[in-house]
Amino acid sequence: MPGSPRLVPAARPVSCGTSARALLDVLTGKDAPRGRLPFDVPSSTEAVAASRPDVPFDTKDPLFRFGHGLAY
Repeated sequence: MPGSPRLVPAARPVSCGTSARALLDVLTGKDAPRGRLPFDVPSSTEAVAASRPDVPFDTKDPLFRFGHGLAY
């Protein structure tokens, strides 16, 4: 439309702890994106309150277990 500002698509790359090379490998299709959880995801706030801070992976019936993840 004449006179209206153009919307330009933009990407804001965020590394989230990955190396630039790994990010480029995924973006160019050389490697597939994948990830695994480094912790249990509790199913409720009650499960968080019942867990002990000094014992890892003691969440009863977590929503997602340690190591759960996806690969494409």
